[in-house]
Order: sequence, then C-alpha cells, then structure tokens
Amino acid sequence: PAGVDGCAGPLGYDALRTALKGQEHDEKMHRGSLFRAATEVLGIAPARVDETARKYNNFVAETLFARFDTQMAELLRPNRPLDDVYTAIFIYGILSEDVVANSDVVIRRAKGNDKYVEFNLPGMRQGQTNVRRDEGRHVRIAVLACHQFLAEHANAAERLVAVSTEYLDLADRMLRRAKASRGLIDAHLKESYGADVDSLYYYTVNMKRLAVRLDELGLADAVREIRRRVEAAVDEFTDADRHPIVEEPGRLSRALGPAALRFVRG
Repeated sequence: PAGVDGCAGPLGYDALRTALKGQEHDEKMHRGSLFRAATEVLGIAPARVDETARKYNNFVAETLFARFDTQMAELLRPNRPLDDVYTAIFIYGILSEDVVANSDVVIRRAKGNDKYVEFNLPGMRQGQTNVRRDEGRHVRIAVLACHQFLAEHANAAERLVAVSTEYLDLADRMLRRAKASRGLIDAHLKESYGADVDSLYYYTVNMKRLAVRLDELGLADAVREIRRRVEAAVDEFTDADRHPIVEEPGRLSRALGPAALRFVRG
C-alpha cells in the first residue's frame, strides 16, 4: 500500500511490481507467438497445441515442470508472506528463465545445431531471438529483487541456498537417471542438441550458469558447492582422459524407449 516503507524508490515494491507486470506482458506475448507458429506455420489445431507441446517435452522439461508447478502453488498461495514472493521470483527468474531456459539456448547455439535453419523457419528463429532478449531483462529483474531480498530479510540467504540445493539435488538425480537409461536419454539429447551433447554436458552448462548467478548474489558457499558437485560428476562420468562416457542404445532399447524412460523417471 502507498506510504508503507520500501514502496517508493528505484528498488522499492512499486518499481518491482511494475517490472513484474511488464514481464507478465512479455510472457503472454511469448506464448502467443509460439501458439501462432504452432497453428499457422506447423498446422496444429488450436485445441491440440498444449497437448502436442507436452507430448514432445524432454526428460528434463517434464521433471522440472512438475516441481515448478508444485513450488509456485505453495509459494504464491493467498496471504503469503513477502519472503515467499521473493523466493518465487528467484525460482522463476533465475532457475527457470536463466539456468534452464537460457542454458538451453546456449547449448543449441554453441553446438551449431540450428533447427530453424535446418527446417527453413527464419521467422521462428527471429522470434526466439526476441524471446531471449526479453528473458535477459527478466533475469535482471530477478537478480535485483534477490539483492533486495538479501538486504531486507535476515533469512534470505538461507532461503535462496535451500532452494538452490534442492535444484542441485534434482539435477544430480536427473543426470544419474539419464546415465542409467543405458544411452537412451543421451541419444535423445544428441538428436535434439547435436552429436556431441550428452547429459553430462547439459548438466555442467546448467550448473556453471547457476554458479554465476549465485556468485553475483554473494552466496559464495553455494558457489563452492556447485563447483564440488560438477567436479564429482565429471570424475564419475568421464574416462581416464576426461572424455564423456556415452553408451549407444541398441535397437531394442530404442524401440522400447518411451516405456524405458518412464521406468527411469520412476
């Protein structure tokens, strides 16, 4: 409400609320552009767009979306305290938009696996470039909000580290489940991202991006923990020459792929 300490100023609640409203508008525009591409370019019936998108979610997306939905329902409940709102902004703006979504783009570009060029979709490519531009702004909103959270709340560092640790634990489990699929998930990643991308590469890119953001927030102990985990994963899933250990799934594994993935996720 007006007049409450902390509302005014460039980092006050009013400014943050305005920035988040702008971000909400961006997200609606992003979804709308993808919806139009699906219906007008790919010919998907409007009523089937969401169903089709879910059908082609990868292993990582399915796992993270499920946890994200649960977290948002918990944190953004009616009459929630302000520290829950700040925590939700961290999860959405840093973990989801930067660590996961922007890492995805970085991997695709770094590995030269440009599906928009391959399938001659220059408009969709430009649209995704614009989305990435907007997401950079969204990440800055989240970083500024988290700095304010750390300045205002004594328990802020503990909250952010706890959320980050849960994400690290989840990422570790996904990596091990991917490797337990006997090459099936690594084969899927190769098809989607390029021939030299496996689950360990995907994991390390995400972890390094998270380390950059946590370092920016001054959470040095969490950064050291990320580096420790990355080094442990590299030791576990590379050979003596530090080359990734990647299994090639057999024909039977590929044929039984969907059932195998459900088993691995379970």
